[in-house]
Amino acid sequence: MSKNDFKKISWKIRGILDFVSFLYTYCPAIFSFMLTLYICEHSIGKINIYILIFLFPVILCFVFFIITYLFYKSLPKLKTGQFELKMSIEVVAWYLHIALNRSSKVLGLRYLINSFFILRYLHLRSLGAKVKFDLGTSLDFVIADLPLITIGSNCTIGQNTYISCHLISDNKLFLSPVKIGNNVKLAMNCVVGPGSRIGDNCNIEFGNNIYGVRINEGTRLRPLEWVAGPPSTKANRDKE
Repeated sequence: MSKNDFKKISWKIRGILDFVSFLYTYCPAIFSFMLTLYICEHSIGKINIYILIFLFPVILCFVFFIITYLFYKSLPKLKTGQFELKMSIEVVAWYLHIALNRSSKVLGLRYLINSFFILRYLHLRSLGAKVKFDLGTSLDFVIADLPLITIGSNCTIGQNTYISCHLISDNKLFLSPVKIGNNVKLAMNCVVGPGSRIGDNCNIEFGNNIYGVRINEGTRLRPLEWVAGPPSTKANRDKE
């Protein structure tokens, strides 16, 4: 295969990915906005217009969650494992879930959703995440591959913390679930990578990077203690 042929295939794949992003990132957002406008338009006269204006963002959120859930149910399930980075069912399914997860940002609802327990819970659940209602987060956090995420009760996720079940290396896609127990604190700027397990009652201070390892119950990691693999000192510290 010549370099020109590779370029043609590369551009063709990019075009397909853009089309997928349009369907699963843009369409849920614009459909939600249009349906909310329709609902409000047909409520004028029955409900005071100022009340409708006040409630419009909330109505938009709930409509968006329903449409997101319908789009999510249309997607193939994510499979765990190692896959070559090509147009296979497993890779396309992963990209579709990533695209759908971006839709709230396109609609401009991200910060509103992350400000309230009920909105955040419904949004994460509509995308397949196994989370509890009492999950506390900052406004700025990222959780990718939501169907492979499990987070227990009374957990906190700090600012700029990133939780992901995928890793791309050597032209291969690795997918592995992430499970976080109960009463876990993830401070700001932490990274939790694919295959990680964090036990109950753990306190992960800021700047720690955890990839594909098990953190025992009751562990406390000090700031920047676990950055490039396990620390040279004892990783699983007793609770102080």
